[in-house]
Amino acid sequence: MVGAWFPGPPAGRSGPAARVARPARRPRGLAGLLDWYLLYPIHTLIFSGMARELARQADRRAALEQADAQAECRT
Repeated sequence: MVGAWFPGPPAGRSGPAARVARPARRPRGLAGLLDWYLLYPIHTLIFSGMARELARQADRRAALEQADAQAECRT
């Protein structure tokens, strides 16, 4: 078996991009170790790309919202 938990946002991130959770896994027993080592490369590819895209979209949305807020202040 494998236990999993989400310790919180990555250090050094703020704003909407900080909502990206970093999963952590703890293998338990032989089945857990086999699962960990067999699936680790696949999970790395999938989740790293997904996390990057989520952070990119959050940063873009925050920049657009900030630009809108600045435009409102000028008018």
